[in-house]
Amino acid sequence: MRYPIKILFLILTFGSCSTSEKKLFWISEPSNHRNDFLYMVESTNILPITDSLSYYLTTAEFVQAEKVVYKSFGKIYQNENFKTNVILRIGSKTGRDYEFIIRTFNKNGGIIDSYELAKWIEQDKEFCFGSINEQLIINRNCEGEKDIMQITNNGKIVATSLHEREK
Repeated sequence: MRYPIKILFLILTFGSCSTSEKKLFWISEPSNHRNDFLYMVESTNILPITDSLSYYLTTAEFVQAEKVVYKSFGKIYQNENFKTNVILRIGSKTGRDYEFIIRTFNKNGGIIDSYELAKWIEQDKEFCFGSINEQLIINRNCEGEKDIMQITNNGKIVATSLHEREK
């Protein structure tokens, strides 16, 4: 009797893994009483970036750093050419002003490219949600407009052929 239960468990486990997409990082649209975005920003205890701003930020962001808080959610991918981090930007507009940024860095720590994965800006009524998977494909939905981007082997973030089909 024990073996059929174990076999059923293995079938369910491996069957569900093969059909699901493995995401490296995601912010889902709110549903019912669940809100990934606000939970990730307001309930996660990550300290602001203070001592290495020039490493994580572009020159324009560095200039804004007095009015804006940046937090590193860490590295989500790395290969021999680049690494990919998630940066949270907490702005100063009225209400909630949050953005999650996918950023790629070269081996020397220089910024290669950036892409706004998700944002919640109440003042401007802008809300976007998205994910990045193991194939480094980024899916983003901004109030019905879908973008599909991909990180290339050199760390650039580009529109894919799938991008055109979603519009």
